[in-house]
Amino acid sequence: MLERVKVLEQETAQRMAGDLGDEEIAAFLNTATRMMDNVSACGDFSADVPNGNDDRSA
Repeated sequence: MLERVKVLEQETAQRMAGDLGDEEIAAFLNTATRMMDNVSACGDFSADVPNGNDDRSA
């Protein structure tokens, strides 16, 4: 089962990359990583709201 999952992951990555070049993929990964880091740096906003609902995204 694990081997099948690995094969499917590889096939999916190849489809997603399509005709993108190595530089384009590297730029995307860099941007996505920075965006995740930015979100992680924000902390958990729900702790600031008494009922746990955070309406900041609305």
